[in-house]
Amino acid sequence: MTLPPDGVDSQLTPEHEAGALFAEAERRSESALAYLRLAGFIVLLLLLRVFDVLGPDHAVWLPLVLYGLATMVSLALAVARLHWRWLPALFTTLDVGLVLHFMSMLVLHAGLSATDALAVPGTLMIFLVLSQAAVRYRPALIVYAAGLFVLGWAGVHAVEMAINGGQAPHWRPPELAHIALVILTAIALLIASIRARRLLLTSVVESRLRADLSRFVPSTLVTALSSQHQDPRLPHSQPVGVLFVDIRGFTSRAEDMPPAELLAFLSDYRQRMSAPVFAQRGMIDKFIGDAVMAVFGLPEASPDDAARALRCGLEMLEALERWNGERGGALEPVRVSIGIHFGDAIVGAIGWGERLEYTVIGDTVNLAQRIERLSAELDVPLLVSEETLRTAEGSAEAWTEVAHTTVRGRHRPVRLYAPTQLR
Repeated sequence: MTLPPDGVDSQLTPEHEAGALFAEAERRSESALAYLRLAGFIVLLLLLRVFDVLGPDHAVWLPLVLYGLATMVSLALAVARLHWRWLPALFTTLDVGLVLHFMSMLVLHAGLSATDALAVPGTLMIFLVLSQAAVRYRPALIVYAAGLFVLGWAGVHAVEMAINGGQAPHWRPPELAHIALVILTAIALLIASIRARRLLLTSVVESRLRADLSRFVPSTLVTALSSQHQDPRLPHSQPVGVLFVDIRGFTSRAEDMPPAELLAFLSDYRQRMSAPVFAQRGMIDKFIGDAVMAVFGLPEASPDDAARALRCGLEMLEALERWNGERGGALEPVRVSIGIHFGDAIVGAIGWGERLEYTVIGDTVNLAQRIERLSAELDVPLLVSEETLRTAEGSAEAWTEVAHTTVRGRHRPVRLYAPTQLR
């Protein structure tokens, strides 16, 4: 089964996939943020009215009007479902700039000190700006907003110094506490945003692995693979049952089939052969044309792995018989060869670079494939090794020895058995 290595995919890396998810979340959040801006603008107007800061010709009307216009623009974009990657940075710059402009107007035209201007309700909008940056999942935007505000605050003090003839400002504890609170809030939001991004990236990697596994592995095995403390893809040795099934005469059958019909035939065949594998908690290792390789005993070995492999082979034959019945007597019946062997194999992610395959390799796999080919040669639909029967504790009456032979590539002979009812 082909799996991506950590952080690699043939189309999208997890980082890029997470970035796409963040972008989509950001796009959807802009609508909520637009209404949040509107609510903030209304609250600000009410607060300024309560504190009787606003007069008909008050200087802070300009930043308020500009903020209101920006709010209307954001609402219009949200309704039209328009969003660009640079919009959050633009709105953040505009919002911080308007808060600073509001402060400077209070210093220049209302005669307030920078310390007093910092305590005016309108300046508290900086916390809303920082929160909006956090909702957009952009850590850099939080740092940018906080840094821009602190620099602007220092600039307001510079304006105050110029008004006072260069006299150094008098730092008051409430002002310093206010700035410290802005910085600490930005740090907290920054940590939360970074953690959210990391959690999403981890979730993307895990969901990618689960999605890849779930195409071939029952859901119970997907959960087991994902919950293991040790990476299940690291190569290791363990006993497994390996099953190969192949269609007899497929090459000649495929030669006479139109492509669309051939694809439909293979799809139907694979579905019917996969169902018994999943029913017996096995894993589809790979499809090779009309051949299917299934493994039993992953991710951890169980005492009944060999028995489940045997039951799977028998259920495959039953599924094939039902399929031939559904196809009708006018069509040539489908015949298969099944070979099963149980033994130790190397399990894990095998390969290099961007091509890793979660699979099993070794003598057990090779022998299972050889047994499948002998099944066709001996004209027996299901052939299993003596090791498989012994491990599965199969009934002697249910299985009949049909061969004691040496297979290609091995020196020691193997005893092969077939179901008695099929002999």
